[in-house]
Amino acid sequence: MTTSNDDEIQIIDDVALDPEGERAKPAKAREDSELSPEVVDSLKQQLATLAAERDEARLARQQETERREKAESDARTLADTAVTAKRSAEYANYQLVETSISQAKTREAAIKRELRSAHEVGDYERIADLQAEQAKVAARLLQYEDNKSDIEARERQRIAQAKAEPERKPEIKPVQYADPFEAQISGLTEPTKQWLRTHKECVTDEVRSKEAIAADAHARRAGLKADTPEYFKHIEERLRYSQPTRKAEPEADETDEVIVSDPKPVARQMAAAPVSRDSTPGNKPTGPIRLSRAEVEMAEALGMTPKQYWANKVAVEKQGLYNN
Repeated sequence: MTTSNDDEIQIIDDVALDPEGERAKPAKAREDSELSPEVVDSLKQQLATLAAERDEARLARQQETERREKAESDARTLADTAVTAKRSAEYANYQLVETSISQAKTREAAIKRELRSAHEVGDYERIADLQAEQAKVAARLLQYEDNKSDIEARERQRIAQAKAEPERKPEIKPVQYADPFEAQISGLTEPTKQWLRTHKECVTDEVRSKEAIAADAHARRAGLKADTPEYFKHIEERLRYSQPTRKAEPEADETDEVIVSDPKPVARQMAAAPVSRDSTPGNKPTGPIRLSRAEVEMAEALGMTPKQYWANKVAVEKQGLYNN
């Protein structure tokens, strides 16, 4: 509000008042980022159109691929049918030629007998007829034998070509895995895959992987069938994912604690080179090493000394891979 000294006129700001005389609240201005319903509907229609066009293009590509594959399959079928029909015709022709040869030879032998008889009785007219027929039979027999030789030559050539050409095998494309972990476990059974997905360190961690292999061997020696609940329970207990079920009389090799004050290399070594056996810096024991008999067995299976196994165990525990 401004005041004029000359006329003592007060000028009040131009503000709209409601009927009660209170200042009316200004209409909330629409934010620049807010879209009108018309614009939203338009965008939705455009997205729907694009999605429909994309689906239509994908369907067209799929149909084209199916048509091409069907055409190639039909072509292969027709080619195989033509080859089969050709070979069947050649075989039938070969059988016919052999039958004709057999008949010609039979007739040739009969003519020779009839000629002998005609000579004995002196029937020279009969002899002349038989000799003419004998010449015709001999000519036909020669033609049949030539046909047979040609068919056999073609068959030998076909067999030679088939041996020379490498056998066409269907192309098997390897499955591509986006996850390297899935690629590593692709050859395992489905229950084992599911278990490893919840214990990935048994694949990704080198030491843990060796321990899992040793636990698997121990379970199989115990007569447990792979991929059974008992098998996985045994594996988890050996790897200390879960606490073993206490028995009335616990076995010494599972529960007894072994104190190793001056660890020495175990006698038995694995054929494969074990994981790094160097003690992790900062994990050097300051006193006697305490390991269970199961852990001593695990160290032996991995080809480690108890001290080396203890150092790796401490390193893995620091990574939070053990549930004690």
